[in-house]
This record gives sequence, C-alpha cells and structure tokens, in this order.
Amino acid sequence: MESAPARPEVANASGANRWPRPVRFLRSAAGLAVIWLGLCGPSLESWYVGAPAVLAAAWAATRFPASPPLGLRLSGLIPFALHFLRESVVGGWDVARRVLAPEMRIMPGHVAYRTSLPPGPARHLMLSTISLLPGTLSAGIDGDCIDVHAIDTSDNPDAALRRLEQRVAGLFTGLGYRS
Repeated sequence: MESAPARPEVANASGANRWPRPVRFLRSAAGLAVIWLGLCGPSLESWYVGAPAVLAAAWAATRFPASPPLGLRLSGLIPFALHFLRESVVGGWDVARRVLAPEMRIMPGHVAYRTSLPPGPARHLMLSTISLLPGTLSAGIDGDCIDVHAIDTSDNPDAALRRLEQRVAGLFTGLGYRS
C-alpha cells in the first residue's frame, strides 16, 4: 500500500499559513527580537527576560489560530471621525459645565453596556474610543459586557454608546453596518 506524500500546510484565505510552521516560528521570533532590541537596547541583561518572552510569543503566534481579518472601510472613516469630533466637543463642554457649576451636577458610577462587536480590532477600537471621550471610561470587559464608568449615570449613556458602536462597526467590512 502506497502512502500519500506529505503535504505542506495549505494557505488559508488570508495567506497566513503559506509558510511551514518552523519558518513562521523563526520569522516571528526574528521580528519580535528586533522589537525587543528596539525597546530595551543592546543590553545583554535584558535578554534574560527577553529571550524567553520572544520564544514564548513566537511559539504562541504559530500555535493559536489567527482571527479572520476585518477589512477597513474608508467610507466609514469620515462618519467615525466626525462623530468622534462632535462627541469630544459636546462631551468636553458638558464635563466642563458640570465641574464649573456651583451645584456640580455629577453622579459618577458604572453602567454595563452589551456590545455586539466581535472580539478583535473593532471591539478594541470601541473600548479605546469610550475612554477617549469626555465623561466616560471603559473600565473593563467581561465577555460581551463592557463596564463603562460615567461621570453621570443619571444620563443613561446607552444611546450614545450604541451610536458609537455603529460608527465603529462602520469602519470594518463584514460587521453589517453601513454608514
């Protein structure tokens, strides 16, 4: 009985597996070593920590499946940027007004917001954008639930977070939102 010849790993749609695993490991390790060198300099002592870290990260990069890539939609960039700019100005004005008012109308606290964005770049952008907008801070995430710290929980931020989520989704293809 004749055995089938060994086949090299076949590329997936993103082309991530076009190289055999040992080659991908070496390429990852080399790239990560350059980054480590750039961050820590040529100090030999830094490699006591750097070498194991680089090797572990390169191993993980070749062992765990990559998430499918999300394409960016340039048509979503302008609506997102305009929304972010508007919310930054309005939120900044609101925070300044609250803090400078004699009665200082604030009721800080946490609210939970359930996102429909998939884990990965879109969700990371959402978390970062929440923290950049005045009056809100993403304090954590557990599954699909984002813990948002708000300057005033009496003003339910769900509608504003939903609009932000739609703008973030509009930046990525395959998330079902058209800006």
